[in-house]
Amino acid sequence: MRKFILQIIITMISYSYSFAQLPTTDPIYTPVFTDDFNTTSINSAEWIPRYSWGTPFNTNNISGMTPCGGPNWDIPCLQMNLTANHNIIANGSTCELIGIKENVMGDVWTYPSPCTSPACSGGFCLDNANPTTAPCLQIVQLPFKYSNGMLSTIKKFKYGYFEIKFKMNGLSANTTYNTYSPTFWLFNADANTPWSEIDIYEINAKNEIFTNNIHVNYPPINGAAVSDDQFSTGANAINLSQWHTAAVNWTPDYIDFYLDNNFLRRSTLAYNQGLIEMPLIIENNFPMLNFCVGLDPVNTPFPITYEIDYVHVLQAKQECSTDKAYCNVTETTFDSKLYKSLSIGGSGCSANFNNGIVHAAGADFVLLDVGFEAGSNMEMLIDTQPCYNSTVQQRTQQELIVPMPPNFQQIYNSSRQSQH
Repeated sequence: MRKFILQIIITMISYSYSFAQLPTTDPIYTPVFTDDFNTTSINSAEWIPRYSWGTPFNTNNISGMTPCGGPNWDIPCLQMNLTANHNIIANGSTCELIGIKENVMGDVWTYPSPCTSPACSGGFCLDNANPTTAPCLQIVQLPFKYSNGMLSTIKKFKYGYFEIKFKMNGLSANTTYNTYSPTFWLFNADANTPWSEIDIYEINAKNEIFTNNIHVNYPPINGAAVSDDQFSTGANAINLSQWHTAAVNWTPDYIDFYLDNNFLRRSTLAYNQGLIEMPLIIENNFPMLNFCVGLDPVNTPFPITYEIDYVHVLQAKQECSTDKAYCNVTETTFDSKLYKSLSIGGSGCSANFNNGIVHAAGADFVLLDVGFEAGSNMEMLIDTQPCYNSTVQQRTQQELIVPMPPNFQQIYNSSRQSQH
């Protein structure tokens, strides 16, 4: 077997992750969140069936979207958080989010403020320590013509590789009637970043257009504005009746998007540094408010199923305070991580790599010293790259019940109109 022997120090490689090397095949990445939906119930320790602020749209607040042009929204239009086994079904191998045309009474969350106001009578104060300023939660029931299912992770993430496998069932052969938009996205907001969003995809099923976007309002860079980094394919780009994978790899320096394991694009805009920890959201929008497309109440087919095979989140393993030195090592004993510095081999050492894949990475340098050998059947990724703090955190109970972020609909609407 032919081998090569190196004595080289790598210090000045400009880090740029290979577009061909997916994190799913890179040993430096490890799973931090996995749901293969292989049971007959949704894991309530990992998912909630709603936004943090409850039901998104109803007869009272849908008017905030009329600048889209006022098409037929068929109001009242949507109720997102009905019970499991109706709109959210775990069948033992996949998760089905089902949209149904039906007359139903649904919970709508409102947030009268302050907690001491008469409007809060019977409500739940979101901050008992500050009742004179804090909002309360009031739940009222309103009639809806449709029901739907959605999921949002209880965990929130900063940086990592996020992948989903999905398809749609029940679509019309006449795609113009498919006024749905299956989505997979990250979103959050706080006092420092009023808008933080990565859309791994928003799909226009009517035209089979696949989009991905980044929306950030980070005042130190873009003031009061929401900056939009948007990407869209042409029509007929995706057959939603077939299985697809879609993913994003989010790092401090770049954000890469993928469809069916194919690299789509990279975003390196400065305001991306304002993105904060965000939960994942899976939902099928109808009407397509994100594309300013109304619902056809006569021809749009129901029920419609957004089927999810899995959701995987991976993050890079890092030991950024460790100057790691391997002397006697093989591919089976080498631990692919990002170290502060990494040395392999040295005088009197035997560092033999014969088969498989390893990733040698260091923030300061990677030294391949005497005694290092790699066989022709070995795939070895070698680079320097900056360390960064990836996070996975449980959202607090207070974060799981919050009012809709200020001006959510207005910002949402204005940012979407530029796409359409």
